[in-house]
Amino acid sequence: GMARHALEVRAPHLAVSRVVESLPPEDHHSIGRAHLFLLVLGVWMALCGGNFYSFSAWQVELMSRCHYSVSQLGEIYTCGTFGAGLGLIHGILFDRFGPRVVCLYALVMTCIGNAGLYSTLSSGGGGECLAAPVFGVFFLLLQNGSVGFIQAGLLA
Repeated sequence: GMARHALEVRAPHLAVSRVVESLPPEDHHSIGRAHLFLLVLGVWMALCGGNFYSFSAWQVELMSRCHYSVSQLGEIYTCGTFGAGLGLIHGILFDRFGPRVVCLYALVMTCIGNAGLYSTLSSGGGGECLAAPVFGVFFLLLQNGSVGFIQAGLLA
């Protein structure tokens, strides 16, 4: 009745627990996996959401390993800013397909961007890093994916 509805509004996790308890025991295991997946995805989203602001922490590393100039670092950062500004892509995907597709898109973009960052830093040391414009494209993809995670989390 009314009291149960009030309890579910104030404590929705209790309502979810009741739903899980009402399912057959063989379904409990798959629900546990789904919750674990959502936890991992949530942590990934939180970690990716703040990487744009950490650029200053690794720009010194890029300058020393890859011999990028201050001007080149500015161009790389501008690429990332442009990628973050491409939130229209996420909005269109969200409106047409929902948050899952946005998260999948963001996952692909952040993985590609992080792979580019890794390859840049792991190949460096003697100045043989990726060219700054190529790294800028990877940073654009990374930031675009990061913003997708943030938007999906806020809108869902």
